[in-house]
Parts: sequence; structure tokens; C-alpha cells
Amino acid sequence: MCVSSSPLISVITVCRNAAVDLCNTAASVLAQNYAPIEYIIIDGASTDDTAQQIERIREQCAQRGFALHALSEPDQGIYDAMNKGVGLAKGEWICFMNAGDCFSQPDIVHQAFAENAFSDDCAVIYGNVWLHKSFGRVEMKPKPIDYLQQRMAFCHQACFVRRLQALSHPFDLHYRVAADYAFFYQLYHEGAHFVYLDLPIAIFESESGISSRQKNAVRCECARINGADQTIRWQLQHLGMKVSDFLKSLLNNIIPNGLRERVRQANYERLARRRLSQS
Repeated sequence: MCVSSSPLISVITVCRNAAVDLCNTAASVLAQNYAPIEYIIIDGASTDDTAQQIERIREQCAQRGFALHALSEPDQGIYDAMNKGVGLAKGEWICFMNAGDCFSQPDIVHQAFAENAFSDDCAVIYGNVWLHKSFGRVEMKPKPIDYLQQRMAFCHQACFVRRLQALSHPFDLHYRVAADYAFFYQLYHEGAHFVYLDLPIAIFESESGISSRQKNAVRCECARINGADQTIRWQLQHLGMKVSDFLKSLLNNIIPNGLRERVRQANYERLARRRLSQS
């Protein structure tokens, strides 16, 4: 059975001491021309002016007719905050749009839900992402969904998850940087239905986020989740990646900034074209 009515979407933003980024993210939520939206902000007891910004956002949400739920208290990290957000959510679908990340365009939620019908067994809707890099933006399509056997196949910000699935599979706080991968990995192995939309859903701040700053830790946790870390093959690959990361770090200290940025841009654009050709 397919449901074509416009469901309530819960957009959850977690933050701590990121008032400016929170405002930018909230602006992209408030700009959506899709009406059934509730906005949830989980603040980890910020010491900057986040509290004042939340009150401004509350007024703006009231003007737009969006419900706002905000919570500010200490937490055990980003995944604990995300679990709190899920607990407050009332929507049929949840989207995590963390401070610094944005929806790609004002009508993207409308395109996803007002123009599509999803079967009752659909658990995850995922799409493309604009990666925000120091040299500009690159649109990236996801990898084939079976890549979840190894790592994340799509950007978390570029997906919507049924709230009931999020409630029944809370983020595992034993994982510090890859609990979101553990969540999707479990859903995939339970046979959950993933639906791909060829739409750029989010603009992802991919320079300063956890997954970008702690790539080695993410690789290790993903391997623990799927069991690859017990294999000789992965251990050798991991050693090779650590050597590669070390050499890249050395080169980054030698190559002029301008040249380094051009090389990075060319590499990402090449990867984007490859993903496009595989779709």
C-alpha cells in the first residue's frame, strides 16, 4: 500500500556552541515550502549565545506555522543527543540536519514527499548530497545500497528515516563516531526497504564534521560493526590506509595551498562523475 498524503516531517538539529551554524541550518528548514514540518533542536548545554538564537528561531517557526521543540542539557555525545531528538519527534519521518548542514533548496522536502508515494514497508528514503568543500561544492550520488556491508552508502543528512524505525533502533552509544552506520547496517541486514530518490537533499559540511576529521576512527568502528576488523585482509588494508594518510599529510605540508585545492577539486569531481556513470 502506498501513502500519498503529506506526512509530518521531524527535522532534528543537534548542536553545541555552534550558534552561527545553527542559524544557517534553521534558515534552510524555515525556508521549506512544505508545511507539515516540526523542528527539534537538541543543544548540549552550550555556553555561547545558542540559547538566544533558539528563542529567535522559535519566533520564526511560529511565524511559519512550524512547531519547535528545543532541549538544552548536557549529553553523552552526538548520538545521545540524536536519540533525545528521536524521543521528542512526532513526525512519520525523521531527518537529521545537524548544525552547519542545510537542505539543498527550499522545495526539496516538497519534492521528496508531496510528489512521491512510499509504501508502508519503506523504512529509509535517501538521495544525493552537495558536499561543501573548501574549494566549492560537489554534488555526489550515493554508492550502491549494498555498500552498507562495508561503510555508509549515502550521507546521513541526505535521508529520511521512519520514526518507528528510529525508535526501535536507538543509536548505540558504544560507538563514538559510527553509530549511524551501525543503525543503517542493522536495518539493511533485517531486510528493511530503502528507496533512492535522484534528488540533492542536503548540503553537507564535509570539512569539519566528525566523519571528515576522524576518518581513521570511522573506518575502525565501521569494521567493528560489520566484523571486518577480524580479518587479515582488512587489517592489511587498514595498515595501507594509515600509511597513505601519513603520506598525504606529508604532501599537504609541502604542496602549495592553491595546487593542493585544485588537486582535491579534480579528485572529487572525478569521483562524482564516476558515481553518475554507475547510476
